[in-house]
Amino acid sequence: MMPEREHGMMTGLYSVSRGVGIVLGPVLAGAAIQLSGGLLSSTHGYGAMWLVAAVAALASIPAPRRATREAAAVRT
Repeated sequence: MMPEREHGMMTGLYSVSRGVGIVLGPVLAGAAIQLSGGLLSSTHGYGAMWLVAAVAALASIPAPRRATREAAAVRT
C-alpha cells in the first residue's frame, strides 16, 4: 500500500501515531476512569476504559481506506 518513494514518510507517520497512542491512551483511559467512577460503581469506573479503546479503534478506520485509495491513485 505504500508508494515506493514514500516509505520513509509513511514509516515516520506510523511511528509518530503509535507514539501518540502510547502516551495519550493511558492518560485518556485514566481520565475516563476517574470521571466515571460514580457512574460505573460496580467496576470502580474501569469499564470506561473500553469506551476510550472503542473510540480510538473507530477513529482509526478511515486511515487505511484513505491510504488504499491514494495508493490506487498513484498506480494508475
